[in-house]
Amino acid sequence: MADKYSQSGYARQVALVENNKRMRGANMADSKSAARASVLQSFLPALDEMDVIGAKYEGNAFAGTLQSGLTMEFQNNLQELGVSEFGVESGDDVVMGRVVAVEEQFSEEFGKGTVITSLKSGLEIQGNTVRPAECVASLGSEAAAAAEEEEAAAAAEEEETAAE
Repeated sequence: MADKYSQSGYARQVALVENNKRMRGANMADSKSAARASVLQSFLPALDEMDVIGAKYEGNAFAGTLQSGLTMEFQNNLQELGVSEFGVESGDDVVMGRVVAVEEQFSEEFGKGTVITSLKSGLEIQGNTVRPAECVASLGSEAAAAAEEEEAAAAAEEEETAAE
């Protein structure tokens, strides 16, 4: 009790208050970026549609100028909001929520659950994923998958005979 009213007790209380302020500030900033990421997800279909239109009218000079202007303005606004692009490389793990496997293939070179090729980069705001990156993922070795399938079938057959 006496320590509470001493000089060291007062300094300890001041330090606790300062730490609390810092923690609240950090939590508030993280909440803002998470909310921003949530709102920006509703604008992503427009960005994807602009990419499709740009590809469709690639040869048309007027459409190309209009498209590049709109796309650049949209990209600049996203950057002002703190959105950054991220990509995945061949051999990286497919992290749920951050990377989406659009296609899966057997691969002798890459292990199961890793990226074979990157198809589209993702978007994030301070670690909050706005749009996951798209890739072709590996199912692992075809021979290993066949061996696992045989083991599972043998185990199921063994359980079946044990139940009888």
